[in-house]
Amino acid sequence: MTHVRNASYNKAFNRREILKNLRREPLSRAELSRKTGLTRAAISILTDELLAEGVIRESELRADPAVGRAPVLLTVVPERYYGVGVSVERERVEIGVSDFSGAIVKRRACKLKSTAEQTLIAAAKVAQALLHALSVPADRVLGVGVSAPGPLNDHTGVILSPPSFPGWQNVPVCDILRRETGLRTMLDNDANAMALYRYLQGASGSENFLFLLVDSGVGSGIVVGGRLLRAGEGFTTELGHTSIHYRGPRCACGGRGCLECYASIPAILARHPQFESWQALMRSDACDTAVRQEAEYLLTGVRNLRRIVSVDTLLLSGGIAESADRLIAEMERQLRSESAQYPSEPLRIVASPLLAGDRISAAANLVFSDFLGIA
Repeated sequence: MTHVRNASYNKAFNRREILKNLRREPLSRAELSRKTGLTRAAISILTDELLAEGVIRESELRADPAVGRAPVLLTVVPERYYGVGVSVERERVEIGVSDFSGAIVKRRACKLKSTAEQTLIAAAKVAQALLHALSVPADRVLGVGVSAPGPLNDHTGVILSPPSFPGWQNVPVCDILRRETGLRTMLDNDANAMALYRYLQGASGSENFLFLLVDSGVGSGIVVGGRLLRAGEGFTTELGHTSIHYRGPRCACGGRGCLECYASIPAILARHPQFESWQALMRSDACDTAVRQEAEYLLTGVRNLRRIVSVDTLLLSGGIAESADRLIAEMERQLRSESAQYPSEPLRIVASPLLAGDRISAAANLVFSDFLGIA
């Protein structure tokens, strides 16, 4: 079926493409033309409009141009828009306010309360206090983005049944936060939120990649063609809850032999109970065996995915990314050995550790991703 798009739609799409690129880095009009494929004339018209609206601004000329006059660079105006990020975690909730450049300008943590609703009400009060302290005008706040462990339904804004998270089953997160803050609110799982965040940062280096969050569980975010892949009907993709052994152990999700049962850090340590952490295991004599097993498990899940969806990059994140050099080397070795039997496009594997504040930034970025039309 051919989808007809009118001039108004195309203009809005092109504006969002310009802003998406400028949020990554300052660019000249000529560079924007090359990156977006728009003509110089179209870039000039659209950037002039964005300049007049105060969404972008011209920055100083680049110093020491190689030849001729240095181009004027364009950049987003950080204070033009803000987003609130709420990262729901099993130990606490983190709340922060991000400006349009993606920088967290103020943040605070909140302890879990007796119930999920009480926790979310407390988080809403913290968010309002942060916005008040920053004197942010209401019309510049695009909304609240919430990241949380899955499974969840991003259409209804409900956390469904996250494993090992008592009291957080069937929680209408968006309804509660919308009621308490008066702001538009959206929810996604933590791996999806991080995948979008890494994509808008340009950190993936690809339009088609898998973000794999291996920690207490195994979460996944899949970006294909620069857009987040959804499971349909509001449910998020859950590679960690696809089975790699049909007679395997019963998973907390109700399935059997899920990837998470084998590849999560608790599952690894259950096979090596003498160690308290993945990092300690990596410093031990048992390292080679653990790495070989983990590589096999992760690649089984990744291989299944790549038979269906074309991704060329794997971003490995979570606790396992903190000491990932050996694991990545082993995964690459196993990939090379199987490529002769089943030729496929090379898979680039990159460690993508979580830095302080990344979870809040990723949650807030859900608001900006929605605004830019790529969520």
